[in-house]
Amino acid sequence: MRRPPCARRALLALAASALLCLGAPNMAAAATAPACASGTTVTIAGAPAAPTLCGLQTPVTPAGASAPVPVNAYLGIQYATAARFQPPAATVPAGSNVAQTAAGPFCPQAARPNLPTSAQSENCLYLNVFTPQSAISAPAQRPVLFFIHGGAFVEGSGYLPLYDSAKGATVGNLYDGSYLAAAGDMVVVTINYRLGALGFLALDNAVENPTVGGPLRGNFGILDQQAALDWVQKYIGAFGGDATRVTVAGESAGAMSAGLHLFSAPDSATRFQAAIMESNPVGSVYRTPAQAQGIGSLFRDALCTQVGGCLAGKPILLKATPAQIVAAQAGQLFGTRGKAGNPKALAAAEREAATRPLVGLLAQASPQVNDGLPWSPTVDGKVIVGQPLAGYNAVSATASMPPKPFVFGVNRDEGAVFANLAFLKLGLVLDPLFFNGKLVSMVWPDDAKTILGYSTTAQGQPVFPYRAPTRPAPSYMNGTAATLSGVINDFAFRCGNLAMANRAAARNAQASPALPAFGYLFAQPPLIDLYSAGKPPTEVAACAPGKNGNVCHGNELPYVFNTLGTAYAVYTRGSQPPPPADQALAQTMAAAWASFVNSPASPAPWTPVAASGAQLPTAWTPYAGLSSSLSQWSTAGSPSSLPASSIDSAAHCTALWNTVAPIGGQ
Repeated sequence: MRRPPCARRALLALAASALLCLGAPNMAAAATAPACASGTTVTIAGAPAAPTLCGLQTPVTPAGASAPVPVNAYLGIQYATAARFQPPAATVPAGSNVAQTAAGPFCPQAARPNLPTSAQSENCLYLNVFTPQSAISAPAQRPVLFFIHGGAFVEGSGYLPLYDSAKGATVGNLYDGSYLAAAGDMVVVTINYRLGALGFLALDNAVENPTVGGPLRGNFGILDQQAALDWVQKYIGAFGGDATRVTVAGESAGAMSAGLHLFSAPDSATRFQAAIMESNPVGSVYRTPAQAQGIGSLFRDALCTQVGGCLAGKPILLKATPAQIVAAQAGQLFGTRGKAGNPKALAAAEREAATRPLVGLLAQASPQVNDGLPWSPTVDGKVIVGQPLAGYNAVSATASMPPKPFVFGVNRDEGAVFANLAFLKLGLVLDPLFFNGKLVSMVWPDDAKTILGYSTTAQGQPVFPYRAPTRPAPSYMNGTAATLSGVINDFAFRCGNLAMANRAAARNAQASPALPAFGYLFAQPPLIDLYSAGKPPTEVAACAPGKNGNVCHGNELPYVFNTLGTAYAVYTRGSQPPPPADQALAQTMAAAWASFVNSPASPAPWTPVAASGAQLPTAWTPYAGLSSSLSQWSTAGSPSSLPASSIDSAAHCTALWNTVAPIGGQ
């Protein structure tokens, strides 16, 4: 989630860059961690010498409950260690009554008020566990929700405090799993994983290879996630969790990760039973090793300017500090060197560099746009064997990834924040001439004419929805940016998700009726603006509450975790609770997510919390294609479901996007 004073370093920061300035506690806070609460000691029976640890405890009263439920929180548990650019090595629990009462450090990333450099370390592979007190040592084990945070694979953490700029301090935790644990009688696990170049660098360099065991093929962050899943398999029973009933979930880059584990990562297949993907930009596909190594070479060139020594033929990857690596990865990988004396060439190069992250959100990882998400997983044929857009990928000539129940969903206006940030970055450069003449052809070199020429009819007149500036200009950006918002929303999110879900749900149905899929649309107008941009940072108007009603990327997170109260108080700098309707929506969404985690094959219906004038979903409806319904989450008088075909029609999926690459090529 996002809000001032965080600033995004790329237009494409998929889900955490400006996230309500959410960060990790600083190292000083960790040194004065609170004492353990009484009754929280657990024994890790699966580890040598049966070590014990203790944590915090919070009373939580779920909707409809007559009494609080004590929930234990165990923070900052180290699940693995990892040398730089090496696979993780499992950490075995040890010690007696070890206090797990403070979150571990963030993985290295761009510093912000809530993400200070002092809170970061390469030794960052930690997880957090939230579990009902009654689950500890209970004979019946609880299901497990394993949540992977977003952040464009360059930032974020499994523990994300909100930054209160008025107090100059962090407050709460967006991903506090306490309410979900209490309401769903389940265990919630949130994790850190390596980010940026440290997590995803692919490189084949003769100077560096001997020191790092190269060529590097990236995917260290995915290996970290798998190591955390292994930790859950071995030790979650001590916290009352059932290792055979794990649901992998995530938002944005976390949803991309969940989709990879579900559809494309063979070594993940036995580690979980179901998946939830919130706002997965499925239309944005992953690179080949050669493409990723091309980015790696550009990164090393940028790092040379930070470290030096390259001209002498010396290796630098292990010499560089984390700060130097973060600085190099945040730079423009397609630079402007050699153009300083030519103002026109320099302006063109700067515009090109500023545009590429935006292009990357839409592109199919072709060489000319391969720095859009420079630090993302790679289809290396081993850790990741194919594109999730294709559904379940083959792992051999005779086998493919096993079908599992899953939930997929998008927010109503996913493209709004990306388009608004693009306009703030590019200004009037983002005009019809640039959009129609260059941007679309950069993304779709073979299909630009088809996309720009696609038309519908309104009041007897042709309408070209993806030819700028077809869409009206709101007050905060021009008509070209509004057209761009529609492209991102329709192609990357709506149509990409429907195409993926159609393929995967069909495979599920062929395999077993006990492998359902479910879909949703989150359409609740925002209470808080999650995004900021500029120096000093100001709110991104596209996502501001009470002005335009856009339901932006990431808006669902405080509802799913029911941490809306804390987020609302920080945003409004007040003590008033959120409106009752929003509280009801958060409690009901938490119940829905818990229902799926408890029984993915046949989720039980739930009783919505009363919200005046609202029709909230009461059960998950199986998804079997465009004739199916999607749950709709909103208290604004909308029906509780809508036909998937209406999304397909409004986004022109069947009519256009399913006919062009990459959706049409899968």
